[in-house]
Amino acid sequence: MILRYDLQLQTMIKAMIDSVAPAVDPGNALAREQAQLVIGTLTLMAEQLPLQYRFDRDELTRAVAFADQLGAVLGDYPERVAGPVSALSGSAASGRALLSRSAADPTEIVTTARAIRTALDHLVDVVFTDDSARTYRDDVRRIVLDQSRGEILRDRVWSRAQGFDANAYHLPTIESLLAPTA
Repeated sequence: MILRYDLQLQTMIKAMIDSVAPAVDPGNALAREQAQLVIGTLTLMAEQLPLQYRFDRDELTRAVAFADQLGAVLGDYPERVAGPVSALSGSAASGRALLSRSAADPTEIVTTARAIRTALDHLVDVVFTDDSARTYRDDVRRIVLDQSRGEILRDRVWSRAQGFDANAYHLPTIESLLAPTA
C-alpha cells in the first residue's frame, strides 16, 4: 500500500500513460482527449499538492489583510454597514488567531478563509447597494482592485501548468508569491 500522496499520484500518472491511454480506442477522439485530461490533471495535482498548505495560508493571509484594509476605510461607517463590518471584523480576528498558531489545521485554514471571503463579499455588496455608504465606494473599489491584482497573479501562476495562459513564461514562481510559513 502506498501511503504518500506524491507516490500515489505518480503511480496513477504512470498507469494512465503506460497502460490506460494506449488501450483507448484510437478512433474514439473523445475518450483519448479525456485520458489526456486525466493525465494533465493528475500531473497538475502532483505539482500543486506540495504547495497547497502554503497556498491556503497565503489565501487566508490575503483575506485578513483585505478585511483589515476595508475595516480601516469603513471606521466611521453608517449604521446600515455596521452589521457587515462587525461580521467581517470577527472573521478577520478568527483568521489572525488561526494564522498565529503554528500547527493550524489545513481544513480550518480553508474554512476560515472562506468565512472571511463571505463576510468581505457581503460588506462590499452593502457598500455598493446602500446609499448611506456611497462616500466609501471609491476607497472600497481601490482596495478591492488592489487586492484582486495580487490574487489574480497568484492564481495565474498556480494554474500555469494547465497551459491556458499565453504569457505564462513571464510569470514569477509560485513560491515567490506565497507568504512564507512560520
